[in-house]
Amino acid sequence: MRPHHLSAFIILLAWQTAPLPHAVTDEVGSVRWTFSAMAGAGTWEDASFDCSGNLIGAEAARYQDIGAKVEMLDPRSHLHVSLAGGSTRRSATSGSYPSATGAFGGMQVAWEGRRAGVGGGLVTSPGEATRPNIYLRIGDGSHGHFRMEVMPLTETHAMAGVFRVGVGFAKGFAGFTYGPFFETTKQTTAFADLALPLSRSLDVRLGVNAGPGEEVFQWGLAAGLRLRR
Repeated sequence: MRPHHLSAFIILLAWQTAPLPHAVTDEVGSVRWTFSAMAGAGTWEDASFDCSGNLIGAEAARYQDIGAKVEMLDPRSHLHVSLAGGSTRRSATSGSYPSATGAFGGMQVAWEGRRAGVGGGLVTSPGEATRPNIYLRIGDGSHGHFRMEVMPLTETHAMAGVFRVGVGFAKGFAGFTYGPFFETTKQTTAFADLALPLSRSLDVRLGVNAGPGEEVFQWGLAAGLRLRR
């Protein structure tokens, strides 16, 4: 299945899932809190090229993620503050970067209006310099909208890549991701970030990545729980 076919399927799936905390309306209410924890694993492609851009070789770069995220959204001020952290591990291959194993973390402060949202912060990756995080939403947060993230602040750092763009809903986010942070040569996959309600305050979180590389099929799966207050 091609990446754009996968993206279309997971966007339809996202339409059926539970609201994410960045969905903002004009209603004035109490401060909302969410706490989520997730674990995931998957494969990115580790590809090597010569000076002319010809493929020398490619192998699977396997990873495991575990992390947590806390979010606060104040509907009155439209302030949205997020903190995330955890650990990621990249399995060794001949072209691996040992420093890709370790702790990650970051924070983001955003303004969430009804028809637009913008924010930024800092994200630290294992063996890498601290990088800026950028978040942009154009469109109604309770319905379909354009969304872009640079250095996404997530519970599954290796799986999220360094850039995500796509269609967001109050009920999910799906599109394309570019990564991973630990490879010089990066790839693109389709992805979805979903939340399935178990009760009024508890959701099951699911994440999926999928897409072909030069020689290795890339995939990722993640699952966890989210508590809403």
